[in-house]
Amino acid sequence: MERRMARSAAAAEARRDRHATSSMARRAVVHHRVRKASGATKPFGDASRAAYVEEALRRLASSFATTSSGPSTELAGLLASYVTRPGKRVRPYLATLGYDLSRALDADAGPRPEGVGTFSAALEVLHAFLLVHDDVADRAATRRGLDALHVQLRPAPAPSITEGDRIRLGNDLAVVAGDWLYTASIQAMLAAPGLDPTHRALALGSVLEVCRDTAEGQFDDIAGTFAPLARVSPADVLQVYRLK
Repeated sequence: MERRMARSAAAAEARRDRHATSSMARRAVVHHRVRKASGATKPFGDASRAAYVEEALRRLASSFATTSSGPSTELAGLLASYVTRPGKRVRPYLATLGYDLSRALDADAGPRPEGVGTFSAALEVLHAFLLVHDDVADRAATRRGLDALHVQLRPAPAPSITEGDRIRLGNDLAVVAGDWLYTASIQAMLAAPGLDPTHRALALGSVLEVCRDTAEGQFDDIAGTFAPLARVSPADVLQVYRLK
């Protein structure tokens, strides 16, 4: 009898653990889906700084250019339109705010260099690169109220191409386009005028560290897609959130 009661108690405890982990995993999925579906586009922060960020992003996007004479000639315009879709611009706003706050502590600081806007806008382009790859991995159909880039890049239906091939080609092109955005963002950060070289190097190092952490979190997220819930702990879920 005591052994049966012990086994029953152990089984009940295991069920509670599975339920708790399952609930956390479901909440994570629901949160992810709600976040992607919300499409919140109201600019972040005060209007003046938000307008500065938006103009800097518009200038950077308008400078996109390709060197190929092939199909990628249309890529620059397509990606300029993609990165300037309405959004909150939290990352470039906070980067600009951080610079302004540090400048306020320096009595000898001059006006905000043009490179602050360029570097901040490049953060939004970098964010767009991550979103493109994330949407491919998540099979998301939309981004900021419009077609996700991999959906936008699918060829038109034709008798000579299957639906599966259309989807695969759209995914392949979007991954490459995301790589192009990554390169464009790093180039813009390196070329941002008027920034202290030491500070620029430190900032760029931090940005690349965030990219690496995000990649690790995304890898863990995808790799754990079919893991038994009993093997997924709350700590595992929180670590993915922290990295991403």
